[in-house]
Order: sequence, then structure tokens, then C-alpha cells
Amino acid sequence: MGYRMSDVEVYETKDYDIFKRLAGNRYTSENRIEKIIKSIGAVGRLNIPILVNDKLEVIDGQNRLEAFRRMSLPVMFIMQKNLGVDACIEMNKNHSPWTVDDYVDGFCDQNNENYIRLRELHEKYKLSYAKIDAEINRRANCRTPGTGLKSGKLVMTEADKKYLEKRFTLINDFLSCFPERRRNSRAYFDAARFITRQEDVDLNFLMKRIIKTPAETFENFQDEAAILTLASNIYNAKNGGREVIIFQSRHEEEKYRKKYGKKA
Repeated sequence: MGYRMSDVEVYETKDYDIFKRLAGNRYTSENRIEKIIKSIGAVGRLNIPILVNDKLEVIDGQNRLEAFRRMSLPVMFIMQKNLGVDACIEMNKNHSPWTVDDYVDGFCDQNNENYIRLRELHEKYKLSYAKIDAEINRRANCRTPGTGLKSGKLVMTEADKKYLEKRFTLINDFLSCFPERRRNSRAYFDAARFITRQEDVDLNFLMKRIIKTPAETFENFQDEAAILTLASNIYNAKNGGREVIIFQSRHEEEKYRKKYGKKA
């Protein structure tokens, strides 16, 4: 069934199976679907059509479509040719912008191997994409060139992935030495990334020292610079003749050099 709304032809159907999910579009949100169902229950169905392309792939309104399906309500739709993922992203900017997770899922749907490897790391190590991206950009051949993960320009080979697996395994092992409530902190993660890159550190010695440190010691250390200072103190105290180590992030080292004209 179809009729005109101004100069746009609007169709209506209860045959929900004619609609398709657009590869690269983000997935439906159970939370959004439930809110739509609740809203319809309160005020009735609003006559807001969903938008599809000429292949009946949903460009805008897939949560509404699913809500109508569950409530057995007819769905109104407008068809417009030659619309794809870019249109999906653009239409969602004003009310429900795409997250990094949405972009990554979209690129994976389009069989982008770089993003498939990225998502595998995300799922294996339970790390946010922001944390993974921070480590990605330290590897020369593995980059998101100045535009972040949303750009679709991530380069990650299988060799890059294996390198990152080793790094994240080491970082997670190091973080496991800290009190549990601190392990998911971004500041502790960044400190762990920095410390585990230092080749002149006896990492096993430091990890044993951290495990023996009372949990309450870490309560007041909640930013990267402070955590690195604490780790330095733990490492250097009665360290059996090991070289004294001062952990400083690149940012802190640059501030020291500007102030004193030399490396800390």
C-alpha cells in the first residue's frame, strides 16, 4: 500500500521480512527498541516512516522497525535510491551518533580484515578500543593515520596483531599484580604500557614487589604520573643492587627537559 506525503511516496506494510539489514550499518539496540515500545504504548504509534534504499535495506529506523515487528504494527517506509552506510552515519549524527564500536562492527561487516583483527583483540583481551588504539599508534606499521578508528583507514597486518597480542598479554599480566579495583583504570593501563616497554627493568622483580605492597597504598595514586612515581619507589627500595629506575612518561620527561635542559 502506498500514498503520497507532499512530494514523497510513503508505503505501509506488515510484511517485515521484505526489509534487509544494510551491511556496515550498526546493530539494533535492545535498549532503544524497548524505549520505542514503551513510547508507543503510552502515546500510540507516531507516523514517522523508516527510510530504505531501492534494495529495501534499512538506512534509518531499524530500531523502530523491530519495535513495530514485536507489536505487530504496520510500518511506514520511504524508498530512496543509492543510499548506503554514509547516509546511515549522517542521519544519526543529530540524535544517536555512531560510537567507535558501531564503526568497527560496520567495517567488520564489510569484511575489512584490519578491523576484524582489531575486534578479535577487543574481544580476547576485554579492552576498550581507545586502549587498543593507544598501543596501535606506537607500532610503526600499524596506524590509524591521524583520523582515528572511525576513519576506516586502520592498517593492521597479521604480524601486527601477533605483536599486539604479546603486548596486551604482558600488560594484563602486569596489571594483575595491582588491586582488582585499579586494573581497569585508564591511568593504570597507560602506566603499565609505559613500564612494560622499559628494557632495563627487572619486570618480574617489580611485579613481585607490587603484589606484596598493601592494597591501601594505591588508593591515592590515580593518575599516570603518580602511578609511575609510586612504581619507581617500589622498585628502588632495597632492590638488591639493581640500577635505580625513575619511571617517567614521555610527557613528564619533556616537561623536565624544558625546565632543566636535560633528560631526567
